[in-house]
Amino acid sequence: SPSVRLGLESIIEGNETAIRAMLSLGSDKVVVEGLIDCMGVNSLSAEMLIANYFSASMLGAYCRERIGKSDKGGAATLAERIAREWAKPSF
Repeated sequence: SPSVRLGLESIIEGNETAIRAMLSLGSDKVVVEGLIDCMGVNSLSAEMLIANYFSASMLGAYCRERIGKSDKGGAATLAERIAREWAKPSF
């Protein structure tokens, strides 16, 4: 969905190098496309993708700095919090 794509683009900002390395993306690949491809190949929702591939510290910083939410909890809790925000039409 468009809001999930916007969410993915927003979490990439400031984390592009780490995400490129995590996905083994070459410099020619658009990072958001790499994440979307990863979701498709592995049949993952955005929440499952970020819970499984992103560190809790990265997700916590995103919650605190980008969406104004609590940075407490493990990766699964933080991913759920982020996905809930991305699902809102106002995102």
